[in-house]
Amino acid sequence: MENGIIKTRVDRGHVEVDACILWCIDPRFRQALWDFEKAQKFGHIDVIKVAGGAKALAGNGATKKVLVEQVGASIRLHKPKVIVPMFHHDCGAYKPLNLKGETEDDFLRGEVVKATKSLQHFGLPIMPVIVSFDEITVL
Repeated sequence: MENGIIKTRVDRGHVEVDACILWCIDPRFRQALWDFEKAQKFGHIDVIKVAGGAKALAGNGATKKVLVEQVGASIRLHKPKVIVPMFHHDCGAYKPLNLKGETEDDFLRGEVVKATKSLQHFGLPIMPVIVSFDEITVL
């Protein structure tokens, strides 16, 4: 960096993406995003990062509306082939988590079902993922 300027090179052409991914801001799961992107052989992706990843899509709050709008913008501007809502273990956005006798995976699978319903109207394939500390489960 020289005089507060960082040199970079950005492709000026229009790009279409392989996926629109809703990922959590939790930095512990940054490597998982890279691993997932590589495993799926995605070239270009739109990443929408919010606390809780796709958690808001399972509810009815204001953040849900914003997320749906952002997915719509991704579709309109970059034409993704698939939408990827992400959920992860030990998510602070769910604290305190009252599992009522179910496993964390079972709870998150229930959230996947709710979130998927919020995305179906886009008419694209939906590839939900649940990320633990040692694996990514593609549902």
